[in-house]
Amino acid sequence: MSTLAQRLTQLTGFRPILSAFAEVGHRRVLNNMKKPVRLDVPVISVGNIAFGGTSKTPMVEYLARMYAGKGLKPGVVTRGYLGNIDRKRFPPEIVSDGERIFLDWTDSGDEARQLAESLLSFGVPVAVGRDRVTASKMLIEKFEADLIILDDGFQFSALHRDVDLVLIDALAPFGRFDLENGILREPAGAMSRASVIVLTHTDAVDEARIDAITDKLRQQVHPLPSVLSARTLISKIRQHGNGPFETSESLSDSRVTAFAGIANPLGFEKTIESTGCSLTKLFEYPDHHSYRLRDINRIGRFAENSKVDFILTTAKDAVRLNGHTSVLTVPLRVVEIEIEICEDHKDLINKDWYQFK
Repeated sequence: MSTLAQRLTQLTGFRPILSAFAEVGHRRVLNNMKKPVRLDVPVISVGNIAFGGTSKTPMVEYLARMYAGKGLKPGVVTRGYLGNIDRKRFPPEIVSDGERIFLDWTDSGDEARQLAESLLSFGVPVAVGRDRVTASKMLIEKFEADLIILDDGFQFSALHRDVDLVLIDALAPFGRFDLENGILREPAGAMSRASVIVLTHTDAVDEARIDAITDKLRQQVHPLPSVLSARTLISKIRQHGNGPFETSESLSDSRVTAFAGIANPLGFEKTIESTGCSLTKLFEYPDHHSYRLRDINRIGRFAENSKVDFILTTAKDAVRLNGHTSVLTVPLRVVEIEIEICEDHKDLINKDWYQFK
């Protein structure tokens, strides 16, 4: 969310406009729910009511890995936001067959490309397109997918979902950091449609904040689905390109500079700080930013002058660097994260109703 948008959401006179915006989105969703297409395989949707920044992509990865490990053949479907296929309204395409990647991020969108890369070792195919019904059918017909995981699908009600996971970022619930309602896709009460609500980034806040979020959910969501807690962990650190993997301990006691073009850079900042390193500066860019040479030069000059050990970025940003990193003299590391469901809730995420049919 831009700085201007953040300021506007705090103006009392702006709140009726926010409510009206969310209500329009809600009515559109309800209208599409009248005749949803039902596939021959189960569908899990991972979504939210805010605009980005809730860790949907790591949750999709978590589910795909989990079900692939159980012997199923999951396939991932995503819109491919801001890729050429999305922007130009092209027909759906296969990003990856689970063994090879066929599309550049400029065509598939950065999140679709990231998902394809992270799920290669699990043999999970990924399809992209605005028509997510057709994209899902492609995965079923071409790769015999027996489970569709729908990325960012809570508002895509034209497709029947067997399970709806709705994510709330504990750092910025309801679209704002102060627990008030910001710019939302739907009113908070729409989460009553969810099968499960998952609070993400709970490792970055205290119990009092989690309790406050849960209290607000009880006030606004009727009936209230089960609420799970999830942490964000660093799965590995890798050298940009085809370099070897490292553990998060490799950053301990180091000085770093970082950059990110994501919806919630505060989450990345908290993740970096959890390693014990000293963060000199986090360069923030708009979500889905396509990096130019001057961006990388600016970051590199600051890193050199600050005498840091590493430059850090996210896996999502790493696919959008456009070959400009050769100008860097400070080592670039990509921080890969994963979702971990808190111990008390693991039984719920694995319970029998996830076997659907």
